[in-house]
Amino acid sequence: MHKKLFFIFLFIPFMIVLMNMIHPVISSIKKEIYERTQYHILNHKFDESETVYFSEKDLLKAEWKEEKELP
Repeated sequence: MHKKLFFIFLFIPFMIVLMNMIHPVISSIKKEIYERTQYHILNHKFDESETVYFSEKDLLKAEWKEEKELP
């Protein structure tokens, strides 16, 4: 019983220290991914043909498949 408690109380501080060491690493990785993504978006503009826009009139006139498929 005492060995289990000792292990638990030893394990908790170890986990806290480990999480404190891991958090900055994960944070820096996320920051790098975010910066690269933003750089890519800013420097690689989308062509007009790749972007599809629908007006409200188009959406109102559209026939939705869900309505046709339901009995």
